[in-house]
Amino acid sequence: MTRATSQLQGYRAGELDLLAVLETAVALRPRLLKGGSPNQAFFKAANEALLEPDDAEQGNGFTQVEFWFALARAAGFLDADDGRLEPTIECDQFFALSFEQRRDRLREVWLDCAGLNELAFV
Repeated sequence: MTRATSQLQGYRAGELDLLAVLETAVALRPRLLKGGSPNQAFFKAANEALLEPDDAEQGNGFTQVEFWFALARAAGFLDADDGRLEPTIECDQFFALSFEQRRDRLREVWLDCAGLNELAFV
């Protein structure tokens, strides 16, 4: 497998994980806690929907879900509506873009998001 093919597969896998987190938000419509995060049930369900779920029993928490959730919020894909987490129109517009446009958009959001520090997930 070439490096380019491997990178492409990585981007596609990441996008599928983002979609899993978004679909979990649609299915559960979780209530938001005081800090603005959804409840633990959301994190558990979203984790199970990932391609390679984190093992919470090892004490690592749900780092992948936390990352994709933070990225989705920063991109404007999820917002609070009457105390519940809901997808926005930006989410639909994003998935209507070409793969290259989606990849570039996520990269921009990731780089611009001051609140998203991937080193905190290590």
